[in-house]
Amino acid sequence: MTSVRFVASAHAGLEAGVYTVRVGQRLQADGLDAQFGHLVANSAQLTFDAAGPRTELAAGAVVARYPVPASRADQAGTLAHVLLADPTLPWRRRPWHPAGGDPAAPWLALILLTGPEIDMAGRRTVKVSDLGRATEEGERPDALVQLLSLPATLAADVIPHLLDLPFLAHVREVDGPEPSSHAVIVCNRVAPPGRNQVHLVSLEGLATPDGTSPVQLVTLDHWEFESTEDGPGFRDLALAVAHNCGPLRQDTGSAAAREHLRRGVIAVRDGASLSWYRGPLCPVVNDPARENLSTIGTPPVRADELLLWDENLKMADATYAVAWDLGRALILNDGHVALTLAEWWRAKRHQARSHGQLQGLVGHRNPDPSQPAEVQAWFQSLHELRPVPARYLLADPERLVPLTEARWQVDGVERHASGRIAFFAVDGHWTVSMAYGAASVGRASDAERQSLVNQSEIGPMRGFILRSELVRWDDLRIRILDRDNPLDTIERSLGADLRLVLVKTRLRHLTVELSRAPHGLHFGFEETGASLGKIPRDRPGSPPLGAPLRPSIGTRPGTIAAAILASLLGANDSAAFAYQMVVGSPSLRIDLDLEG
Repeated sequence: MTSVRFVASAHAGLEAGVYTVRVGQRLQADGLDAQFGHLVANSAQLTFDAAGPRTELAAGAVVARYPVPASRADQAGTLAHVLLADPTLPWRRRPWHPAGGDPAAPWLALILLTGPEIDMAGRRTVKVSDLGRATEEGERPDALVQLLSLPATLAADVIPHLLDLPFLAHVREVDGPEPSSHAVIVCNRVAPPGRNQVHLVSLEGLATPDGTSPVQLVTLDHWEFESTEDGPGFRDLALAVAHNCGPLRQDTGSAAAREHLRRGVIAVRDGASLSWYRGPLCPVVNDPARENLSTIGTPPVRADELLLWDENLKMADATYAVAWDLGRALILNDGHVALTLAEWWRAKRHQARSHGQLQGLVGHRNPDPSQPAEVQAWFQSLHELRPVPARYLLADPERLVPLTEARWQVDGVERHASGRIAFFAVDGHWTVSMAYGAASVGRASDAERQSLVNQSEIGPMRGFILRSELVRWDDLRIRILDRDNPLDTIERSLGADLRLVLVKTRLRHLTVELSRAPHGLHFGFEETGASLGKIPRDRPGSPPLGAPLRPSIGTRPGTIAAAILASLLGANDSAAFAYQMVVGSPSLRIDLDLEG
C-alpha cells in the first residue's frame, strides 16, 4: 500500500549564507547582569558559510519533470511542475523580499514560456563573476551560468508574485515499498496548445518586476514539450498498447515462409544469400527448430555446429550459431573475466595432474579450485541477457514490433493512439548456446564446460517488449503481477521508444500494469467551456470555481493568481493547495496469455 502526504515546507537547519558566531562571557552579580570589558575583549568570533546550490544543480538534483520533456500530448489545463531530490532545496535561500518577509517563500520558481514568448526571450551563458554579486564559499568566479533574459512586460506577467510564491512549492512524501521525499515546484501558468518551454529559475536578489525594465534570471534547468488540441496523453497511450498485444513475430510474408515466421525469425542477408535469424526472444514456448539441435547435449566447439538448414527453402538458420559466436565475443571483450576463466581452467588441470602423481599422495597440496564468484556471476548475467547488445535481442523492430495505431470511442468521441506489446518466452537453447561460446575460452574438458553452463542456468523466463511513446516518460512504472503480487523484473531500453521487460517465471497468464510512479501525480484544472475551473475536494459535485487570473500588463493571459485561488479553495498553505490541485495518476492493467 502506497500513501502520499503533502507537507507545506521543509527547512534546513540553516539557510544558505554567511554566519558569524561570537562567544563572550557575562557575569551576574546581585541579580544584575554586568559585562566586563576585558572579558569581552578576549571573546572569540568565527565566520562561516552555509553552502547551498545557487547557480547550478548537481547531477540527479532533478528527479522528474512534468509534462515529460519532448512529449507531444493534450496538456489542456495542466500546470507544469518539477520534482527535486533535496526536499529542503526551495527553502535554502529566499527570494527578494521586504525585511521580515515570509520564510515559506521559495527562492526557486518555474517560468513557462509559450511559442512566441520563447522567441522574445533570450538565453546566454555568462560567468559567475559577471553576475555582479559576492561569491560564496566553494563558488568559482569563472563557473558558467545560464541566464534567461525576459522583456519588461513579459517578466511582469509570468514571474510569480511574492504572495503567490509560498503556494507554489511543497514537499511530497511517499510511504510504501519505495519511500521518498521530494520538493515540488509548481508553475503558475497553464500550458496552451503549441510549443512550450519551462525554466527552473532563481529568484534570489530579484526586485519585483514592475513592467518597466527587462529582467535576467539564472536558469537552473529547462525543458520543452508540445501541447496539442487532441494529442494522446498517458491514458490514451496505455489504451493503445492494450488494444495491440500479440506475440513477437513478423505477421507478413509468403505462405512458404509463414511456418518459419511464426517462430519469430526474420530473413537477414548473409553475403549474397539470405539466412533465418531469431534472437533469444521466442514467440512460441516450444520452438520446433530445437529438435534439430542434436549437438546441444554436448558442448559445441564451433559455431557452425549449430547451423540449421531448411531443405525446402534452401536457407540456413543461423540463430544458434550467432548465439555461440556472440557468447565468445562478449567474454573476450571482458578481458578480466576471460582471463579469470582461463586461469581457473589452468588451475583445475594442475590440480588434476597433482591427483595423478603417486596415486594422489601429494594431491592435498593442490585442492580442487572453486569456481570464481565473478565468473559465476558473469555467466548468470549472460542467461539474464544483460550484456547482450540490443540488435541481437531485437534484430528488426519495424518488422517484429510494428508501431500500430488503435482506435476506440469514449462517450461517442473517437480516440486514437499508437503502441504495441509483443510478448515472448526466452529460448533457453539460445542462451545455452551463447554460454557455450563464452565457455570455449581456454583449455577445458567437455564435462567442465557443460558443468559451468549448467550451474549458471536460471530457469524459464518470459516477458514482453513495449513499443510506445510511454517509454519516453521518465515516471513510467511497469509491473508484472501474478494474482496482484508483483514479480521481480529485469528492464532495459532497446531504443527511444522500446522497453524490454523480463520476468523469471513459467506462468502462462500474467498481468501487466502500466502506471505513473507516485511522484507522477500532477496538477491542473478541469475545463469548463472556454475557461478553467477547479472543483473543491470538500464539495464534490459542486460547480467548478473559475481560475482567478492575474491582470496582464502585456497581452499574455493565463497566469494564475495562486494566493487568491488557494483562498477560494480553502487552502491555507501549499500542502493544502497541492491537495486541492492534484490530478490523479492513471493506471491500466492488461491481462496477457503468453502462449496466445
